[in-house]
Amino acid sequence: MKTETQRWNLAAEEYSKKVESKNSQGFLIRENCLNPYLFSALGNVRGKKILDYGCGDGWLANELKKKGAYAKGCDISDKFIEIARKKYPGIEFDIIKKKTPYKSNEFEVVVSNIVLHITEDYKNVLNEMYRILKPGGKCIATMMHPQYYKEEMINLSKPEEKLEIKVEGSIPVIYYKRNPEIYEKAFKEAGFKIISRVDCIAKRVINRELRKYSEKPFFLLYELKR
Repeated sequence: MKTETQRWNLAAEEYSKKVESKNSQGFLIRENCLNPYLFSALGNVRGKKILDYGCGDGWLANELKKKGAYAKGCDISDKFIEIARKKYPGIEFDIIKKKTPYKSNEFEVVVSNIVLHITEDYKNVLNEMYRILKPGGKCIATMMHPQYYKEEMINLSKPEEKLEIKVEGSIPVIYYKRNPEIYEKAFKEAGFKIISRVDCIAKRVINRELRKYSEKPFFLLYELKR
């Protein structure tokens, strides 16, 4: 069985091309259902030292840099890091081994964007984000809403379930469906204080496919504080 790192190394190039394409459904969903909430929660990032934890091909770190932040990115996939370094050579991207290569209390803000629900050992990720965040610092964690699987409502009676989904119709991703209460308990166990929770629905309906996302939340966002 392939590890998470091996799976993402195999998927990285196709994922970057498809999901980051402005014509893809994944891009449109993210732009209309998540990003307005994400950037609102981040607020003014100018001059702040921010880590994009699970950065993929680096698009968010680049957006944060354009907004004036001192941004870095890290990921478990060395293939994603290779892509990110080529796309955005002015940003530092690092590979996560067992831990990140950063010092304790290094960042003012840490963002885990659409990462925890595709991570088996999510508690270790939370502990590591807490370690590298400065006291009083902000953590933004977003994830696919647990009520969705294959774009349909699923039974929430099971608090945790391992599933496989296809991103953009062809990219296999292991998805760990966890109810919000599981994440909230883990946040507190890691030391975080939960500031807010937002169930994210589409801000704008620009095509027929996005209509359903204006009626039910597709993403979940937490603002946390160390």
